[in-house]
Amino acid sequence: MMHGQARCAPCIRLSHCPLALLLACLTCDNLAFSLQALPVCQIVAKFPPSISRMLGGMMIEMIQNADLSILHAIQGAASPALDTFMVGFTTLGEFGALWAIVGAIMIALNKHRTFGIAIFVAIALAFVIGDIGLKNVIERPRPFLVDPVLTTSLISLPDSFSCPSGHSSTSFAAATVICLAPLAHRWLKPIAVATAAAIAFSRLYLAVHNPTDVLLGALLGIACGCIAVCIVKAIESRGKGRKA
Repeated sequence: MMHGQARCAPCIRLSHCPLALLLACLTCDNLAFSLQALPVCQIVAKFPPSISRMLGGMMIEMIQNADLSILHAIQGAASPALDTFMVGFTTLGEFGALWAIVGAIMIALNKHRTFGIAIFVAIALAFVIGDIGLKNVIERPRPFLVDPVLTTSLISLPDSFSCPSGHSSTSFAAATVICLAPLAHRWLKPIAVATAAAIAFSRLYLAVHNPTDVLLGALLGIACGCIAVCIVKAIESRGKGRKA
């Protein structure tokens, strides 16, 4: 009992951060303590601890079962051709490599230097918050550890925790910055979003992430992209003000 409470303590500490708390609520082993931090769920706090734990366990089990069902359905559509494409997309998303190249090009062109820098800031934010922070707070296991049938031989299996998806967060962080940039070629924006979505989907196809991992990673990425643009613009505006 005490072990469960200690494990869920981070959820209470995250009560000031809605997105982080949502991530913890969806994946933590004991949902009751997370729910108590949400104003809309104060009624749950009035339930006996045993009932709260039971409801929390049921909700987590429903989410996990839904995730696994979706992954099995995707696995049912697998083919050699798709294997090649999905491994390719997931490789492009490693450490935000593709997006770092895009950011470097935007900086080199100078016209969109601000947004090129913002891409690097967004990727860094997504990595620090998601991979270094939330993954180690939530501690959700990879789907192939929950269901060995989903184990793939197409790529090296990651040994880190599962939620949120780092590929999804960094990809959508960069794609968000690109969408906010005043590009002359507007068609580049939907291509950026489609590429981010393909990279995120590749993680499901390879069964190294749950659907909720990818969804929450994408939401985190969008938030990081918006924040990064605001940060870079604010710094540049302050710099111009000092020069004036």
